[in-house]
Amino acid sequence: KRLVQHKSNWQWMQTGHAYEARGDIQCAGQYYRSHHLDASSIDGVKRQYHTQMCFYENKKGKHHAAVQHGKIAVAYFTEQQWMDSLSLGHLWSTISESMGEVEALDEAIVYNKKAIEIWSRLSVMDTVKMAQCYSNLSSMLAAIGKCDTALIYLQQAKDLITSEAPKGDLMEGTYWDNGVAAGIYYEFGKIYLAYGKYESAVFHMKMAIKIADRNDLNLNEYHGWLGRIYFKQQDYYNAKRCMESALSITASEGHVGKQRLWMHALLADISIQLKDYPTVIEQLRQTLEIRTAY
Repeated sequence: KRLVQHKSNWQWMQTGHAYEARGDIQCAGQYYRSHHLDASSIDGVKRQYHTQMCFYENKKGKHHAAVQHGKIAVAYFTEQQWMDSLSLGHLWSTISESMGEVEALDEAIVYNKKAIEIWSRLSVMDTVKMAQCYSNLSSMLAAIGKCDTALIYLQQAKDLITSEAPKGDLMEGTYWDNGVAAGIYYEFGKIYLAYGKYESAVFHMKMAIKIADRNDLNLNEYHGWLGRIYFKQQDYYNAKRCMESALSITASEGHVGKQRLWMHALLADISIQLKDYPTVIEQLRQTLEIRTAY
């Protein structure tokens, strides 16, 4: 009976995983949630179920649930798996990412470093994941004011995403993963903005926009932050252009309200400087609608 239940549970999870790989998060979630666990479930099944639910909830923007499932999954890893599991590194990284989203930054940094520690011990390193992990760590360190340390990790991320490509294939402006590379330049831009180094901030934010794929779900945020930099430089015309571009791009599902709130508010401030009062009124109306909805 236990083996039959194990096979059934495994099939549910694999079906959910297949839907997730196809990008159908809604169907994946239905299969994951239909996967019932009880006291007789095999530990390996429990580990995989909670691991997949952690990844799924993180993608949906439900970060508290992702952290909860992630911590349960970690408890089912054996001692050997703690030493050399690529999956555990991904799990630590995802928990860290979700913690960062709910602003539990100190704990998020600890989990991120656990992921880096595991991946650095593996004989075959996932270069893209490691670069993303360093980039996430730099973002969290910058958020708590440790910008100098953040720049060190960010440079490591940039080196990983560029220098590991085969020599014959490595051309200027090519990377192992465009999305991760764009995110790294974006983090550089934010830190240079915090330092007041506006020219460097503009350069790196423009690079993020240039590198990112046209369907990159973070592209609107890159345009928005470029608008912030121009606003700080009192270049209100370029700031307005960037904010309008940002608001014209669809945001990722988990960040729509939060992103659009500050974008509409900043566009209102820019429009005040330009004495474009009809736009000010419209942007404040949009801001109020988002505050009411969220």
